[in-house]
Amino acid sequence: MKWEMFLFVDNINVYENFLTPKGCKRYISMMPNKKEGFLGTRLLINDDPIVEGVKNFIKKRKGLNLKLGTAELCIWHQNRESELHIHNEHGRQNTQYNSIIYLNKNFDGGEFYTGDGQTIEPEVGMLIHFDGSKIWHGIKKILNHDRYSIIFFWKK
Repeated sequence: MKWEMFLFVDNINVYENFLTPKGCKRYISMMPNKKEGFLGTRLLINDDPIVEGVKNFIKKRKGLNLKLGTAELCIWHQNRESELHIHNEHGRQNTQYNSIIYLNKNFDGGEFYTGDGQTIEPEVGMLIHFDGSKIWHGIKKILNHDRYSIIFFWKK
């Protein structure tokens, strides 16, 4: 893992180059080829070493002792999007923080956005971290190809 830059964008922590392109390709190769699910295809990776890596990275920078809910390797398929939401219902009542690592960039659209007008363009290897129980967030429509990411749901 490579950690270089930290940006703070109104309560969204953005860390560029958290994961190398080679590491991103390794995670992409772990995904099954079939498409399933309403928004995309998911693979639980709760026991993967990346969980401890992100947990320790955030603890060092933010002083947070995160407890994992789930870690999911995700493919958001073309034409999918996620409307603005916070994690307070639909099985996510116990989620407080979220972290996302973006694994590819060969798609259009799919930007992370917030209720207060922030937009973050996914970059390969970028990690973002935020309070998903307070910050309204979503994903803009993916216009072509699929968007790969790792999503971490951290418990309250």
